[in-house]
Amino acid sequence: MDTPILSMIIPVYNARAYLATLVRSLCAQTDTRFEAVFVDDGSTDGSYDELCRLTENVPFGVTFHRQENGGVSVARNVGVTLAKGEFLSFVDSDDALHPYYVATLAEQTTANVAVFRSLRKGEGEPLEAAVYEETIATLSAADLLTRFVGDPTAFSMCNVFIRRAFYEEHALSFREGYQYYEDYELFCRTVMAAGQVSVAERDLYFYIQRGDSAMTRFTVDRLSCMRLIEALQPSILPFVPAFRFLLPRLYWSVMWQASVAFSVRDACRFAQMTQMRDRLRPLRDYPGRKVRLSSRLFQLSPLVFVLAARAVKRGAKKQKADLQPFAAYVNSK
Repeated sequence: MDTPILSMIIPVYNARAYLATLVRSLCAQTDTRFEAVFVDDGSTDGSYDELCRLTENVPFGVTFHRQENGGVSVARNVGVTLAKGEFLSFVDSDDALHPYYVATLAEQTTANVAVFRSLRKGEGEPLEAAVYEETIATLSAADLLTRFVGDPTAFSMCNVFIRRAFYEEHALSFREGYQYYEDYELFCRTVMAAGQVSVAERDLYFYIQRGDSAMTRFTVDRLSCMRLIEALQPSILPFVPAFRFLLPRLYWSVMWQASVAFSVRDACRFAQMTQMRDRLRPLRDYPGRKVRLSSRLFQLSPLVFVLAARAVKRGAKKQKADLQPFAAYVNSK
């Protein structure tokens, strides 16, 4: 085939049950000038064989690579080295894409970096977009990162098309060895390197929330990986004043998750040992109402915050956590 307009980098690890949904969404693309680069990262559930079966007669290019398990960042970085497309994008194997995903990139090929919206869906929900606007705007890096800080869950590297030559020129890659925030970290570096970004207000990526995903687990990596974001502060904060909110906002998410993952007593102990009052204090001026008001509530009473979070998340799937590893990590610092 001719050089594809896009290479989708798709790491796969024990995702056999979800691959059919993803491949169906790839086959439904209105523009098939793309390749899917699947990197099987040591799967043990037959994912590779299932991929071979599902992609036997697809209308787009396919590249397969198998390796020992190295983690999602390693798999993505390997996938980039195999890519042939003019642009890159990153897709998780348990998610899905809107039919106009590639077609939207075709409208933005003059940009080095193009961003779009994602939509969270529960398992079994219809994969329909809530927003599809014709307008494509250009934002400065400062404006987009200010928007990102206001809602970090709205953007990640799964919301980006990036010119491969630009990616290579700026030596961009995922930081390896981190379980969390590595996509946020690369998103921020990518946007800053671009200076300005094309933004399509379209829900093109379906993030399917699954009970067994990494996002339902609460581990000490939620704290230890914060250093990725801490390291960005000196280079970004002078240009994006709102960036001062990002670390407190991520700690707010950690405290919210801790409220559900621990018992009430341990959640309050966690808040104390991590000095969460001090970490959340800057959020008193945060633009998002829910986070701003709940952070003020936390300053008044961590216990009431914990009880409120548990009430809101009642019935949500979250693996229970042991406080001891968190205490050991905090004491080691």
